Amino acid sequence: TIAGEFWKGEEETRNRITELGLNDQIELRPRYHTDQETAELFHRADVVVLPYRSATGSGVVPIAYHYNKPVIVTNVGGLPDVVEDMSTGFIISRQDVSSLARIIDSLTALDCKKMVKAIMGIKNRLTWKALVETI
Repeated sequence: TIAGEFWKGEEETRNRITELGLNDQIELRPRYHTDQETAELFHRADVVVLPYRSATGSGVVPIAYHYNKPVIVTNVGGLPDVVEDMSTGFIISRQDVSSLARIIDSLTALDCKKMVKAIMGIKNRLTWKALVETI
């Protein structure tokens, strides 16, 4: 599932999915989602993939952690600051498509289960209370 608003590239993404014959395998939900829909999407996910080409940060990582989901992020903006590589998720180089594909292809349910323990440890550091205490 690809969910969320596109800033650009939606048509290109749709065309690429069709070109690769993946319409039956990829659900595209390019819009804002309600809290209930968001919860459903995270519950269905095994891992949350954020292959950003540029970013300052993303609120998606803490939300993924809230649902005990490991993340795969690119090394842009503040994303690497909230991911412990190979512990709570994976950090890959921006536009390193082969590494992204390899990680997604090789990630098992057992790997995700092991990461949940690390995620539970980091979640406490990402609360508003922890932020206020740090400031």
